[in-house]
Amino acid sequence: MLPLKHQLGEYLANRPHTGRSGAHVIGAYRGLQIVELPPRDTVFAGVTVRDTRLRETTGASVVGLWERGKLRPAFPDSVIQSDRVIVLAGTAAQIAALNALIPDEKRPAALVLVIGAGKVGQAAIPALRRKSIDVHAIDRNGPALEQMRDEVAGVFPGDAADRRVLDSASIDHVSSVLLTTNDDAMNIYLAVYCRRLNASLRIVSRVTHERNVEAIHRAGADFALSYTTLGAEAVMSLLRGGESGCSGKAWSCSRSPSPRR
Repeated sequence: MLPLKHQLGEYLANRPHTGRSGAHVIGAYRGLQIVELPPRDTVFAGVTVRDTRLRETTGASVVGLWERGKLRPAFPDSVIQSDRVIVLAGTAAQIAALNALIPDEKRPAALVLVIGAGKVGQAAIPALRRKSIDVHAIDRNGPALEQMRDEVAGVFPGDAADRRVLDSASIDHVSSVLLTTNDDAMNIYLAVYCRRLNASLRIVSRVTHERNVEAIHRAGADFALSYTTLGAEAVMSLLRGGESGCSGKAWSCSRSPSPRR
């Protein structure tokens, strides 16, 4: 199993605007692919799970919805808001049928700004590059940035709270910002600041302490992920009939019954 910080970095990298549509695979369970699909700019935004008719048209099942950093079970009357993420399970053929329903729009190539060159940021950047996404990186640690210069389109040493540093990293033009520092207070501040500088970008943040998840969302983050909400483990638990809570480096998980349909 990958170290938790590496897993967290890769899951953060699944959340930015990528410049392309479609579901992306996050895991597998008993021969089924587990995928996530951001509904924004799709026909699924604003409708109920029942009205998507995804099971009838593709065979894939909507099993959950990410909402403000928490994975919720999906019920037929659950409304798919544009700021949520749909979690589905299906065979490879069913997921291919799902992607066929989503127009392959020609969009400008995505540019993502990663703030923080620690272990989580170092894991997120290669995951973004595997999706052919250009990356700009900011960190106060110049030597750490230099180590990843070959992996990114630009490195910008300095304090991300400095407007000049953000401007040099193209804050006005990036599609998404990943906040990967281990300082929740700093991430909350940067979420507010980046949102003011670019109202249309998607802000994805790491959260070290679960109690700060609501605060980072109120600050303007679209998604917040912590060790306790790592996607694959939570989805697996949901499929098994429970909601998981995973904590700490020991990767201990507890389950509680989910509401029955």
